[in-house]
Amino acid sequence: VNEEEGLEVREDGSKFLTHTERSSDGQKLQYEEDLLQLHARKFEELNHGIRQHAAEASAHQVSGGCLAQQPAARALTLEQLRVMSRAAKTFFLSPKQQQWRED
Repeated sequence: VNEEEGLEVREDGSKFLTHTERSSDGQKLQYEEDLLQLHARKFEELNHGIRQHAAEASAHQVSGGCLAQQPAARALTLEQLRVMSRAAKTFFLSPKQQQWRED
């Protein structure tokens, strides 16, 4: 999927959505809903890959749940987000995912 599809560029260089119609439930953009239907198999494969990777990663860690009492303290730190992003990038750019990327 072309990540720029459905976007236009204004004269000032900012981008805006060209497809702004809402889906029948009004919760999503129709364009997004169409993408989800058109590429359903790829999204399912992506979700499966994420679940599989998370299961493998969690097998190496001690799980005890969240110990933070305050809900605001339960967010990801920037460093945790960076580590997660690097792990996802490594996984999805691995040779095992070559066919998925080409589809």
